[in-house]
Amino acid sequence: DPGREGPGHGGLCWVGQRLFGAGLNGEITEYDLDLLRPRFSTSAYGGPVWAISSSPQKPRWRSVGPRGRPRPRGPSSPLSRCLLFQAGCEDGTVKMFEILDEGLRFQRNLDRQKGRVLSLSWHPGGGLIAAGMVDMIRIFDAHTGHATRRLLVERGAGALKSREVVVWSLVFLPDHTVVSGDSAGKVQFWDGHTGTLIRSHLVSKWDVLALSATQDGCSLVAGTSEGTVVQFQFISSNVDQDNKDWVRTRTFKNHSHDVRALVHLEGAVVSGGVDTQLVVRPLLDKVEKNTRESACAGSPSPH
Repeated sequence: DPGREGPGHGGLCWVGQRLFGAGLNGEITEYDLDLLRPRFSTSAYGGPVWAISSSPQKPRWRSVGPRGRPRPRGPSSPLSRCLLFQAGCEDGTVKMFEILDEGLRFQRNLDRQKGRVLSLSWHPGGGLIAAGMVDMIRIFDAHTGHATRRLLVERGAGALKSREVVVWSLVFLPDHTVVSGDSAGKVQFWDGHTGTLIRSHLVSKWDVLALSATQDGCSLVAGTSEGTVVQFQFISSNVDQDNKDWVRTRTFKNHSHDVRALVHLEGAVVSGGVDTQLVVRPLLDKVEKNTRESACAGSPSPH
């Protein structure tokens, strides 16, 4: 909270013009942006909160009935009339809350997992949720609350095989590709329908901490604990224009330490981290040699 010491944040989440945060104290807080202070707080009742997210602003989810026909939305359908907020907790649960004009109302838990839930991402259609954990990604049906897919994240070879892989960040793309960033320095692309690994890129010796994609899902950036931001694009890698793949296209070095937050806009990337720099990096056709000079660095944040 502004001007107040306390447990670190598990994340921040915008819902329209409202800002929510959650932390390792297990509390979910909405902030009053006019008075710059907490508006309300509620317990997640799952221990420390490691990740938060909200459903798409205009949920397009519909459950599917026999023969693939859409089931009509009944009054009990959780996505038929409200926005939802979710919190990934220490106790292995994903808590679902209904977003009200004044606060949050607990709705239910998704299937409990064995380990803490460290990252979350909704599919833009609103019907599926991806959750990152240690050595694994789970995909949940947002309507039933049940886990439908388990994606196993491979550990390193040799001596690294005994080291757990933490899935720090997830992005669920419109075409049902799930992208993960982990503590082994990998950015991986998964088929969300089948749970199959499509492509794996080793981008760092250290952790991949943050991911962000454009709205159309054709470009993505990853932030690492080395201070680099790596861009991937879904493009044709050869003369066959129909054969598209996720290709690593650019690497920027605008930070000295961990890149903890990213926003991928249509023509720029905004990044922030523990070096207190907020950097707006235009995405130009050609990449300049000195990426620090080509970025617009903001003033250091106050400590």
